[in-house]
Amino acid sequence: MSEVLPENVCGRPVVGGNFYGRTRDVARLWARLETDHVLLTAPRRVGKTSLMYALHAGGAAREGWFGAVYFSAENAVDELDFVSKLYAEIAASPGCEHVASALKGRAWASTLGEIAKVTAAGLALELRQAAPTTWTVLAADLEDAVQSLPPHGRLLVMVDELPVFLLRLLAIAPARAQDFLGWFRAFRQGRPERSDDVRWLLAGSIGLAPLARRQHWSKLINDLQPLTIDALAPEAADGLLSGLAERYDLQLTPEGKAAALERVGWPIPYFLQLLVGKLRDLPPGPIEVDGVEAAFQRLLSVSSSKDFAPWWERLHDELGPTDAAAARAILSACAADANGAPVATLAAAVANHWTDADREEHRSALLETLEHDGYLANDEARWRFRSPLLRAAWLARTAR
Repeated sequence: MSEVLPENVCGRPVVGGNFYGRTRDVARLWARLETDHVLLTAPRRVGKTSLMYALHAGGAAREGWFGAVYFSAENAVDELDFVSKLYAEIAASPGCEHVASALKGRAWASTLGEIAKVTAAGLALELRQAAPTTWTVLAADLEDAVQSLPPHGRLLVMVDELPVFLLRLLAIAPARAQDFLGWFRAFRQGRPERSDDVRWLLAGSIGLAPLARRQHWSKLINDLQPLTIDALAPEAADGLLSGLAERYDLQLTPEGKAAALERVGWPIPYFLQLLVGKLRDLPPGPIEVDGVEAAFQRLLSVSSSKDFAPWWERLHDELGPTDAAAARAILSACAADANGAPVATLAAAVANHWTDADREEHRSALLETLEHDGYLANDEARWRFRSPLLRAAWLARTAR
């Protein structure tokens, strides 16, 4: 166990000693980035952003790399906003001062302030205020700046929540989302003589690959090599739970710890942290199986429903009303039995959601999304909830 005990952090990315049990995943990512751009795939709440934070912290210290940039596209409102914020983050990164300096020579940049001295947020604001007629002009100028980085090692650029931004563009005009993704792919390719200087890592709480399949965009992300992370390994989950119990003086007996791990089932850090939060509310003393069960039931209470609400709300945001209704029907069918439901049962559950011509294609794409995002797993022609805790939360929600 680490000498620095982890803290009970629920719902936000973690750094330092709170980033636990992912040493192998970090090493796998750096190894893949040596040769490829990466699409980081993982179910929701597994810890993708925390993993990207770890790469960001270690980028400048690795041989052959001079730094790493992290940018979240979640709040970008349009293409100009995305490009401005992304390149402002790059320009503000140590070793990338050349990007900011290169902007000063642009014809439209006369209203910019002292670029090299402003924060990333300040530069992004200035870029938007001084923007040319179209976002593509700004994008082309910034491409030139990035492609002219001094050759002193690779730069890693990580873009989080890209699918959220693409969904926002889709709601405005599907053609704009496709055009943007096409530009972004071309930019990642770079100039032939400098194509090895920048590596890209893309991720998001919504799966980019399922979204691309639904929109027929797969060719626009085929330069990205998928790398998947999942729940913690059993020994890491055991270590995290033990470390949290030690930090908060929880007298978790061996039987209690085994019951906690069994109840969580699918040990992603978020679920373990949620359960520990409820264990901390128990009266002092040894925590046996019955204490774990009491904490588990508190997780399913109305007051704790907010912890799972994003899982249900994201269905509508990601899928739209028709597919979200079908997804809810599938989840209810799978939740009825701990072992899940066969395909025939799921087909019957969504029989009225689509026309005969597209029903099978829609159902297949929807199951892929639910599997990718961590709701369901497929075992021997049956679909079940991947997490016993998430299944229990769904049953509690639908029973109210």
